[in-house]
Amino acid sequence: MTSGYFYVLVAILAFLAIFVTGRRLRNVGRSRNVTILTAHKTLSLSAVALLVITTVRVAEASAMRLSDWAAVIAAAALFIATMAIGGVQSARETPSARLRLAHRVTAVLTVVVAAAALYFLLVDM
Repeated sequence: MTSGYFYVLVAILAFLAIFVTGRRLRNVGRSRNVTILTAHKTLSLSAVALLVITTVRVAEASAMRLSDWAAVIAAAALFIATMAIGGVQSARETPSARLRLAHRVTAVLTVVVAAAALYFLLVDM
């Protein structure tokens, strides 16, 4: 298995695990299962680490194009926004519908933009 396929497989598994733990949190409630909340947050951080590691390796191996950098920066910004909104949501006793919607929208945008960023990076590898 080449390293490009490995990164794609790990990214798919990470996002799938984040989605599953997020759905589970929504069903059982934040305060009822700290283990799932911790797993959800840890998996999110590991997805960010995957993006950073991939970016560093590609930058060391070749010159990155402007579109590569733009996709990586957009993905990083969306990761930060999603984590911030999720943190506020988990800190509140009962998060508002707007907050839940904002977390869902930023999460979907994060997956789409991170997938595009990984694609741009792996094409250069």
